[in-house]
Amino acid sequence: GLGALVVLIGVIIAKWDDWSDAIFKNSKEAKLRNEIQEEALKNSAEELNDLDKLQKKIKENVNDRSAQTKAIKEFQKTHPDLLQGLDSEGASYEDINKQIQANITLVKLKAESDALASIRTEKYKEKLEEQLDAQNGSNAGFVSTSKSLFTLRGAYSALTGNVLELSKQSVLKANESSKEVIKTKEKEIDSLDKIDAEIQKKIEEAQSKIFKTKKKGSDKSIANKKKEKEQIEKEQAEELRLIQEALEKE
Repeated sequence: GLGALVVLIGVIIAKWDDWSDAIFKNSKEAKLRNEIQEEALKNSAEELNDLDKLQKKIKENVNDRSAQTKAIKEFQKTHPDLLQGLDSEGASYEDINKQIQANITLVKLKAESDALASIRTEKYKEKLEEQLDAQNGSNAGFVSTSKSLFTLRGAYSALTGNVLELSKQSVLKANESSKEVIKTKEKEIDSLDKIDAEIQKKIEEAQSKIFKTKKKGSDKSIANKKKEKEQIEKEQAEELRLIQEALEKE
């Protein structure tokens, strides 16, 4: 009973730093992920909205191929970076929807990547500013400012020395505080790099799906065009045969 409780308390105390660091890291990472998501949605809202409208048009005209083709071509004019290589006339209805969905995923991921890059730059800038303050900036200047103030007043005495000593202590505390801020920024940057690696992997996966869909659609388009060519050649051969028959009768 009591012995087990003492052991448990001992374990908690021994592991507290590790647990608190893990909790801090997870909460900070979750906050960064939310920040990335919010920024990404702002930047990609227009493209996602247009892709959503296109998807609805395709579904509304499921049996109208010309309407689907027209909608896709109009979209490609305003968004040349999206649905690249999609053969609106040769691809199947299923492939068109897969392509649109893959592009939606890719737009979201690329927006997240851009947002993350911007946030990382800002975090790194904050880290550099804090380092500058700790080395040559406001923290280091606090002592000299205090010393000048008391010298001008002619009060640079034992009292002044005590005050300056307190000022030095304040600077040390400020520098320690700066070190903590720098450490925090470095952890945030590490978390951002981890998230970025995840996003880049997902982007590669999304791009591979788009490529496969494009390739499949293109293959179908080539097959259709070949079939059309064969049909035309067959019709031309039949016409030639009929003409030859007519000439032979004459």
